[in-house]
Amino acid sequence: MTPHEILVVRALALGDMLCSVPFLRALRARHPEARITLVGLPWAASFVARFDRYVDALCPFPGWPGIPEAPYEPERTERFVAASRRRPADLAVQAHGSGRDINGFLMALGATARAGFHPPDASPPTDGTWLPYPTGRHEVRRLLLLADAMGADATDDRLEWPVRPDDEAELARAVAPARLVPGAYAVVHPGASRPINRWPAARFAAVADRLAARGLAVVLTGSGAESAAAADVAARMSAPAVDLAGRT
Repeated sequence: MTPHEILVVRALALGDMLCSVPFLRALRARHPEARITLVGLPWAASFVARFDRYVDALCPFPGWPGIPEAPYEPERTERFVAASRRRPADLAVQAHGSGRDINGFLMALGATARAGFHPPDASPPTDGTWLPYPTGRHEVRRLLLLADAMGADATDDRLEWPVRPDDEAELARAVAPARLVPGAYAVVHPGASRPINRWPAARFAAVADRLAARGLAVVLTGSGAESAAAADVAARMSAPAVDLAGRT
């Protein structure tokens, strides 16, 4: 069966979504005529807009027990599941993680066919294309294993970030006072959504100072919520830095 409606469940943050781009590209190449909908977090509307070559729409993830990325409100989830079952997708893909908690959500959607990962210490769901969750691999390669199992060409692991004209204009406004010269600066990004994923500020500062010693201007970036982390790195540096955290 050729699927016309595909749901991809991946309700995660930006870094995780960027790692899924090669998978989404492979899925689109395998099913060029299908409508591919991401079941993701609300912020991912901007991701879908940027990667509209691979994803057609966003359907906000309603929450599910055991999934920390979104609050679980039973009534909202029940409405979502009921609506999905009234108009079931041809294919639902679990690309969110090992599947220990999220596979229950995928199965509840009532799709005609299913694919995804399952915990290595548990049996796969009763039907569909399922892989034991492969630990010890880069996330890009892990997802491409799933693409391969689904019959897609999984050889292209390139990352992408399409740059739009408004990106260029926003960057020009942000960096204008710093007089940065293309090719003569390095960007250091010390933030992460989870503190456990953050390298210590002192080590970022040491690397930034080494870059400055090579003649590069150092630019610190981050979201507004990461401004304190960028300021901490700047304070620990011996060389000056351009702090753009929260400004791009």
